[in-house]
Amino acid sequence: MKQLSTIILLLTFSHFAFSQESEIETMLKGITLKAVQSSRLVDYDLLSKSKNKIVIIEFWETWCGACIEGMPHLRSLKDKFPNDLRVICISSDGFNKTVDFINKNSYPFDFIFDEPKKVSKIFPHSMKPFSIVIDKNGKIQAKTHPSYIDEPQINQMLLGNTIDVPSVKNFNPNDLGNRKATPSLISFELLNHELGEKGYSSLTKTKNKKRIVTGYAANAFIDTTETITEYITSDKNILQLYQFAYGDISENRFIYSDNLNYIQSNTPNNLYKLNYTISDLFGDFNTMLISQLNGVLGLETEKILIDTTVLILKKIEINGNSIKLANPQSGKSMNTRISNYEFFEVSGNQITLQEIVKLIADKTQKLVDLDIKGDFSYELKIAMDKPTLDIDEWINYFQKEGLYLTKERKKIEFIKIKKAAHNK
Repeated sequence: MKQLSTIILLLTFSHFAFSQESEIETMLKGITLKAVQSSRLVDYDLLSKSKNKIVIIEFWETWCGACIEGMPHLRSLKDKFPNDLRVICISSDGFNKTVDFINKNSYPFDFIFDEPKKVSKIFPHSMKPFSIVIDKNGKIQAKTHPSYIDEPQINQMLLGNTIDVPSVKNFNPNDLGNRKATPSLISFELLNHELGEKGYSSLTKTKNKKRIVTGYAANAFIDTTETITEYITSDKNILQLYQFAYGDISENRFIYSDNLNYIQSNTPNNLYKLNYTISDLFGDFNTMLISQLNGVLGLETEKILIDTTVLILKKIEINGNSIKLANPQSGKSMNTRISNYEFFEVSGNQITLQEIVKLIADKTQKLVDLDIKGDFSYELKIAMDKPTLDIDEWINYFQKEGLYLTKERKKIEFIKIKKAAHNK
């Protein structure tokens, strides 16, 4: 009796397990379709025809050039997998044209004429050709362009594995207004300063998995990683924005006429806040920022070389006191108090060579260039208070702290700013 109960239980479980509907059965249950055979419509049971087979449901139309071009590719797949693959082509526009196409070609496919668009409503799409790929277990593996399905993908499904190919999205115009739908390749927003806002800057970089589609062919896509850089800043005038865009160079490296003096004004109406985000797949961070600033502000910038006397930062001496190598555990920080007559106070961590050059330029009001190779950053704690404008004295003061400067004459790159032609 106990043995009989066990058998009944097993049979019940087995019936339950094997009677579970597959994904495609659930979606197409109760749908009646018509196939084109001998120039007429006959009943077609898609679920029974696709049982235990890999299925490509192909949405196409006779007016779709890309659909017609893709048919030989699908025939090639069908020829390679005659017993394991079924190709079901579904159209809904122009019965006579569909029949004429079928009669003129000898494609080994099942052609469905679905004028009520029953299947299209279950699988909405905004482009053709459009393929639904289903494995032998009735599970949808892909909604994609047919050319992405090739022999390796079919073999993977025959082994019971999943496939990973580009997905075709059903286009919705409302998505264009939804900025949060997908990360932008580039986003640039320049806003007026608001009274009470304090100076703030933040530069962050994040990695994001990205699929680049290079064409409509099998394996014509690359899986890669993009770097998204976001820069947020506030309480900045135009010149300060350009300084950052050109690599955080000093303001005395910029040349502009008196009618552009407003770019260095710190009055509220000449201060801005900026939110700028860019993917490195779209372009270089600094190059694109310069381009965006020029376009929005109606300005043009160009690099020019001028032969002049400059201070060259030749060496930084690590002394374990005022200058140390950066501590990666402490995070980045920088506090400054600089006067072009008296004091030079700088403290912080992860201060780059370029930032040190700019700090010295701000102090001396001289052009400062760099002659140190490498991508170093430092922890600084320098406090000097010397009431003098003599540059030679300041060179000596800096050297005592471990910053070695020399005066040289050389060609230095300047940035010339002028109004754009359309803004004159």
